[in-house]
Amino acid sequence: MATINTRGLLTDIAENDLLFIQDISDLTDIANGTSKKTEPQYLELWLKREVGQVKINTGGGSQPSNVLVANTPQIFSYASPLGLSSFPTTTWPQMVGTSSDGDIIDFTNGTFLENLRAGQKHTWRFEFGYSGKPNNQTCGVIVRFYNSISGFERFENVFLSENLNTGGFKADFITIADSASLPSPLGSGQGYTLEVTSELGMTVTLKDSTRFSDAHNAYAVAI
Repeated sequence: MATINTRGLLTDIAENDLLFIQDISDLTDIANGTSKKTEPQYLELWLKREVGQVKINTGGGSQPSNVLVANTPQIFSYASPLGLSSFPTTTWPQMVGTSSDGDIIDFTNGTFLENLRAGQKHTWRFEFGYSGKPNNQTCGVIVRFYNSISGFERFENVFLSENLNTGGFKADFITIADSASLPSPLGSGQGYTLEVTSELGMTVTLKDSTRFSDAHNAYAVAI
């Protein structure tokens, strides 16, 4: 708990959930042209933490799966409705209120959406399974996460062991929400596309996807 002594300056004090603002402004007596100090008035300042995570397990009742052809990119996307992990694994940011699948997936474009808070950092974790990889061959896999509007793209390079034809791999990416990634009314973006390319033919399944919305604070003042 902390106290600051002005209404006008609300600093980003992230350590406290509840702060107090001390109002020590002068009270002017217009009739007599005098002023005097008022007794300090306290207002509650609630720090709304816009953190959370949303874990997607299925879309349309199944996990997205593609039979990959060697060196041919394939897009992984979710159908509606989403199957999400329950609370507290899935904990929506406070600003979301009543959540919907459209708060994380743009089903029209098959893309992944950030929390609607400009400037907020997000970490994405994608876990995949694979099967049918040829025996006794190593295999390189490239996971690409990109924004087709801004040109932003990140890659995760994975190497699969030669002595396994079934297994799993993961990819992690970091994004920062801006006007090129957020949809209207905050921007003209449509989120991020997830793409996988393999050196060898095999079946790849997106086992789950998790969006971590990192700390980005907003304030609500109650007198």
